[in-house]
Amino acid sequence: MHEPLEARVLLTGSVFENLPMGSGSTFKGVDGNGNVFGYMPPYNDPQSSLPANGAATDPSRYPLTDTFRLHSNPGASKIIYLDFDGHTTSNTPWNSPPGSSFTTPPYDFDGNPSSFSSAELQQIQDIWDLVSEDYIPFQVDVTTEDPGVEALRNTGGGDTQWGIRVVLGPDQMSTGAGGIAYIGSYSWNSDVPCFVFNVGYKGAGEAASHEVGHTLWPVHDGYPLNAYYPGHGTGPTGWAPIMGVGYGREVVQWSKGEYPGADNQEDDLDLIVTRNGFGYRVDQHGNTTGSASPLGVTGRTDVADDGIIEQAADVDYFVFATGTGTVNLDIQPYYRSPNLDILATLYDQNGNVVATSNPPDALDASFNVKLLAGIYYLSVDGTGRPAAGTDYGYSDYGSLGYYSIRGTLADPLTVVPGPSLFAVRPNDGELLAPDGSS
Repeated sequence: MHEPLEARVLLTGSVFENLPMGSGSTFKGVDGNGNVFGYMPPYNDPQSSLPANGAATDPSRYPLTDTFRLHSNPGASKIIYLDFDGHTTSNTPWNSPPGSSFTTPPYDFDGNPSSFSSAELQQIQDIWDLVSEDYIPFQVDVTTEDPGVEALRNTGGGDTQWGIRVVLGPDQMSTGAGGIAYIGSYSWNSDVPCFVFNVGYKGAGEAASHEVGHTLWPVHDGYPLNAYYPGHGTGPTGWAPIMGVGYGREVVQWSKGEYPGADNQEDDLDLIVTRNGFGYRVDQHGNTTGSASPLGVTGRTDVADDGIIEQAADVDYFVFATGTGTVNLDIQPYYRSPNLDILATLYDQNGNVVATSNPPDALDASFNVKLLAGIYYLSVDGTGRPAAGTDYGYSDYGSLGYYSIRGTLADPLTVVPGPSLFAVRPNDGELLAPDGSS
């Protein structure tokens, strides 16, 4: 399970040794080759974990034996590899003198780096959860499975596959940071890792997303008193930027500096999709009632479907048939560290709004409504949170991510298979099309 650990060479001349954490406002430096690096303050709490948000599904709970085979987007040519099992870094700008190397031991919080306990394996899955949700809008695969060095190097020419290795383990460079990365290194022609030194689900997960962010070009989101904005608000809607420091907030999103006192208005999302060889995922569901996806329904009444809001302009539409009676729909964001705040809307077959759901202090949405038999549409959209007092809220800019839909419909008696989703009108048995026509 572990890579063979080579003899370790400690670097007395490391450019990252004893970083002046807490001094200055840039929290970045330049190595001897002119490469700029950024870093993050430490947060070393092995048990750190904000509570799960109570979603109806638990999509990432895999057997512990699959911990090192997790993929957020299998088949994507661009990769973020979370490397927990130890790694030897050599012949890269991290090393001084040239040709030297150093080894990072495996991720460990129980004092036994030679094997992973069940608790450590579960925490590795939790860290993967957090990072994969942050990067799920993009055409990139966050994985714990080693893709090999050549899959991480951009060799130019016709090479279409590359990525970044995130080494999670002890701080062998004595930086005093929570993590460190070269800015813009995602597309380099070398397996130059970024590093995460924090342990614990929240500390390691947030640092991993932050340091990978640096490799994709975004720099720090700070404010006048500190290079790292710590966020605002509390509870399920407490907010912070990924490129700030989100250790104490539940909603940690990409940002373009819309919070008060922001010292950086760069557009994180634009940098990510224009400078690194990948863009957004392909949209799974139509953006209008005319292109709506049939809602996943089994046994005529049991609803189970899901989707991803990839961009702020994305709105996913679903169409369904129901009989007269109560319709229950529960729309939940990702169950752990979600980025998506959901606005859901129900429409009748003519496009008139029937109901909306956007609880002010929660990220989910739900409906429990009595409907007449017919064709209806459900839309799922990312939304923001208005400012209220010292809670400055957030826009829908970074409200992107996974959601699930679960619930029950009233029995429509008969649904004829096919894309037209014709339904039987209970009072006379006439077939109705989605537009209400016979």
